Amino acid sequence: MRQWLHAAAITAAILITASTVVFAQYETDNKSRFGLRMSVYRPSSSSLTDLSGIWYGPTIDYNIKFDKNDRPSLIASYTMLGQEKGSIKANLTPLTLNYIKHFAKDKSSNGWYAGGGLGYYTFSYDLAWAGNVRAGAKKVGISLVGGYEIGESYFVELKYDKVGSIYNLAQNDDISFDGLTLSLGTRVAY
Repeated sequence: MRQWLHAAAITAAILITASTVVFAQYETDNKSRFGLRMSVYRPSSSSLTDLSGIWYGPTIDYNIKFDKNDRPSLIASYTMLGQEKGSIKANLTPLTLNYIKHFAKDKSSNGWYAGGGLGYYTFSYDLAWAGNVRAGAKKVGISLVGGYEIGESYFVELKYDKVGSIYNLAQNDDISFDGLTLSLGTRVAY
């Protein structure tokens, strides 16, 4: 699974880099439609933290709408997260749409932002040792975000995803995929 995530992250970075060159002819110097970040996820469920306390994966952002200072205010994000340990695998793939309110007066100054939105979350939990038992779901959830812009391009963001849980028949408990995600990235893919 980790090799797949590494390959996906590298492929996404190459595709974004190549595609922004094509889209550059349609964009101003002040904004870009694409962003890329590395995300670290901390699940709230003990079943998932026993698997691994920290998950990581790439996130691709598409900046849909911009404010008057050419900062993204409506962002669609796609993240690929997953871990495996022995015969257990878990994956979380959120597709979120978040509105962001910037508190800095202009785009050239560092500043805080906050926001929230809805997401479509696909998640699974596989147990090979229990006869290939698989629990999975696709659910709508909410996300709350807060972060800090560093200059015109970079940011650090903390996001809470309220996703819900799935019932794990093999272990007779609920597995919650709610959790916190810390991201470091750029809203301007080069």
